[in-house]
Amino acid sequence: SGATTYFVIITSSIFILYVYSIIFHCIIHLKNNTLCFNYKRKKMKIGLIQGTSQKEKNKLLEHYIKQAISPDDKLINFGIYQDSTTTLSYVQISLAIALLINSRALDFVVTGCSSGQGMMLACNTFPNIQCGYIPTPQDAYLFSHINDGNVVSFPLGLNWGWSGEINFSETMKALFTKP
Repeated sequence: SGATTYFVIITSSIFILYVYSIIFHCIIHLKNNTLCFNYKRKKMKIGLIQGTSQKEKNKLLEHYIKQAISPDDKLINFGIYQDSTTTLSYVQISLAIALLINSRALDFVVTGCSSGQGMMLACNTFPNIQCGYIPTPQDAYLFSHINDGNVVSFPLGLNWGWSGEINFSETMKALFTKP
């Protein structure tokens, strides 16, 4: 009847707008060539910013990322530092990440939270951001060589036991391994 017709029209219109927005973002993405892992580039600017709940791991994360990246690449640590009293939500951190990537201040960002899932979901709500969840070296390698994203989220609390540092180190090495 009438209500069903309006529902179908509204649903179809929303779907069409959604498809057009995806196409629009893809065209901009391809036109601007904003994909991160372009190995022809000589230098990459990489950012580190993790969730407030895991701020005590900031220096450790910075250390292992520096070991994994190319000497030509630059790592910028945005915190959140261990001695910081600032508390930021996933939304605030992911907005900062989106601004840094879309303004081309950074080419790539390593982030994370207790599970890694919340930060990944928050980052993926922004245009031109493709954030992958990389709990293992295999996930990191596949993400960097197949998915070609520009942000990764790592679980910094979940399964962070006696081998947490080793797993993070190996995951970063796999992430930044060039083909």
